[in-house]
Amino acid sequence: MSTVLVSSNPMFSFFIFIAALLILFLGLLVLIKGRKKETNIIFSLICLCLFLWCSSFGLVSLGVYPILMLIGARGILLAGLLIPFLLLIFSMVFPDKNSRLIHWLLAAPVVIGMLQIENYYYLYMLYFISYF
Repeated sequence: MSTVLVSSNPMFSFFIFIAALLILFLGLLVLIKGRKKETNIIFSLICLCLFLWCSSFGLVSLGVYPILMLIGARGILLAGLLIPFLLLIFSMVFPDKNSRLIHWLLAAPVVIGMLQIENYYYLYMLYFISYF
């Protein structure tokens, strides 16, 4: 007996892919407006990760091929690891710039999470605890 993990819903996936494209368009628009500003670059990276997260979620919710669902699940995890880190960096840079050393220290949980993406349940717990 097999179990269905995600029910296939093409209409739901369609709206997710539309949202992903809008997010990507917003990120590219901000990057084109000011390529040299650090805040625009970081915001564009956030939009890129959100695009990856949404499109990966859309692949999983389509439920057409198991290999696409597996690729989507890994994309969700990868983007989920990067989004909080980039939001934190953006919040440090947007009003005014802080020390550069803190950025590299905050990247440690992201690197650890990317190296061991298979054990994602325990890593998410450690990842979120490390920011408090």
